Amino acid sequence: MVKSQSTLLRHARALRRVRHVAAAGLFALATTSASHAAIVINELDSDTPGTDMAEFVELYDGGVGNTALDGLVLVFFNGSTDTSYAAFDLDGFMTNAGGFFLLGNAAVPGVGLTFSNNLLQNGADAVALYTGNGTDFPNGTAATGTNLLDSVVYDTSDSDDAGLLAVFHNPQINEDAGGNGATSSVGRAPDFSGEFITLATPTPGALNIATNIVINEVDSDTPGADTAEFIELYDGGAGNTSLAGMVLVLYNGSNDQSYAAFDLDGFSTDANGFFVLGNAAVPGVDLVFADGLLMNGADAVALYGGNDFDFPNGTAVTAQNLLDSVVYDTNDADDAGLLAVLRNPQINESALGDSATDSVGRSPDHSGAFTTLDIVTPGALNVPLIVPMPAALPAGLALMGALSMRRRPV
Repeated sequence: MVKSQSTLLRHARALRRVRHVAAAGLFALATTSASHAAIVINELDSDTPGTDMAEFVELYDGGVGNTALDGLVLVFFNGSTDTSYAAFDLDGFMTNAGGFFLLGNAAVPGVGLTFSNNLLQNGADAVALYTGNGTDFPNGTAATGTNLLDSVVYDTSDSDDAGLLAVFHNPQINEDAGGNGATSSVGRAPDFSGEFITLATPTPGALNIATNIVINEVDSDTPGADTAEFIELYDGGAGNTSLAGMVLVLYNGSNDQSYAAFDLDGFSTDANGFFVLGNAAVPGVDLVFADGLLMNGADAVALYGGNDFDFPNGTAVTAQNLLDSVVYDTNDADDAGLLAVLRNPQINESALGDSATDSVGRSPDHSGAFTTLDIVTPGALNVPLIVPMPAALPAGLALMGALSMRRRPV
C-alpha cells in the first residue's frame, strides 16, 4: 500500500473517561461503614526518582466526584515496628470532579494535601484508611483492623511483613516487581474495584494504566486493497480491563516517526480479554481506522501510557512510557532505528510465503514472543503454527540415524 497519514482518528475522544464504577458491595470490607464505602486507596508511589520528591497516595470514589472525606483518616504504618508514623485527618477535604484526592509531596501535580518529601517509607510498610480522626492515631499506634476501610501493604523487594499482613489481610505488593521501583507504583487494576498490582507508569490523580495489556496480533497486509487490517490487544483473559490512560501509536519505518495515534480512554477489553482496532470489515472491531492505513513495514506498533495528543504525527519513536511494541515487515530489511528504541526482533509477516493471508502474533498468547502466524484470528486466541512432521524415512536411513545417536566410547 502507499504510505500516508490519517486524519480520521479523533472520534474515540468523545468516549473519554467512561467510569468503571463498581456495583454496590463489589468492594466492601466487613468493617466498612456505609457512609464511606465508596472511598478506596487506589494508587501509591513510595519510591520515586532521586530523593523521593514525588511520593503520593491516591484516594478514589469510583468516579462519582466531589465526595466529602469528612470523618476519615489516612495512616502510615512502619513495618519495622508495625506502628504508625503519620496520620492525616481528612475532615474538610473532598475528591475532585473526577473522583480523586491526592496526598503527596509538593511537586506532585494536583496534590490536595501535602506532606514532606521522603516521608512515605519504601517498605515493607502499609497505608490504611479508617473512620476516625488524626488524634486517634498518635505516632506509635499499633496497626489495627478497628474502623478499617481500606489498606495496602507494600514493599520494594523486601520480605513480607507478617505483622502487617495479619492485621490487614491483604497480599503484600512489591513496587519493585518490574525491576525499577523508582519509576513504578502500586495501584488497583481495574481502578476502584480491582486488586493491587505493580504499575509501570504512576498516574497521580488519573485512572491507572493496567500493565497486563499487550499487543497480541497485527495484520498489516491483507488480501486485495487492505480492508481487513487490524491490531489486537489482549489482557491475558482477565476480561473487561480498562484501557484508560493508554495510547496506541503507529510508526513509519521510512523516517521512524509516528503517523497515527489512537487514544484508548473510555475503552476496555471484552469479556474474553480482547480489544481490536482495525478496518470496518474486521469482525468484532472495537475502534475503526481507515482502510489501507496500517503500513506494511518495515514499521512498528507501540502501546504507551499517555494520550493521543502526546504523539502528534511526526513524533520520533520513543521508549518513554512504553508498555509494549512490535516491529514488523513484509520481506523488508531490518529497521535499525525502530529496533534500537523498541528493542524487539523484527518479525516478517511474509516469512511463510504469503503475507496477505498471514499475520504476526504472540505464541503462546499474551506471554509468548512474536512469530508469523498462518491463521489470522482477530479478537480470538492465536492458532500456533503447526510445522509438518517429515515423511517417514526409509528403513535403511532410519537405522543409520539410530546408530548415529549411540553414545561414543570414552
